[in-house]
Amino acid sequence: GSTTLKCVGKPIGPQVSIEESVLSFGSVECGKMATGIVHIRNDSDVPSIFQFQLDPKSVFHADVLCGQLSARGSQTIMVHFRPQRPIPYCRRVVCLVQHQ
Repeated sequence: GSTTLKCVGKPIGPQVSIEESVLSFGSVECGKMATGIVHIRNDSDVPSIFQFQLDPKSVFHADVLCGQLSARGSQTIMVHFRPQRPIPYCRRVVCLVQHQ
């Protein structure tokens, strides 16, 4: 006869969060720039790789688009808004996190 062994395991992955859910720049003159701050944090014991999906030609841009957060580490990212036309702007920016 034979018997079966069932193997079970649970991986530990990164737990990355962004402290700000909305970044409001208020009213900004066309051609001028406003800057906001975003804090990204890794609350796990393993390092994490992240990447913001932001078009480089957008009126919104960040100083850091991708990088690695150490275990229990954090990073401050400057986000800039430079409107080109006098219209309202709104973008949802996705942050991809490897293995989350």
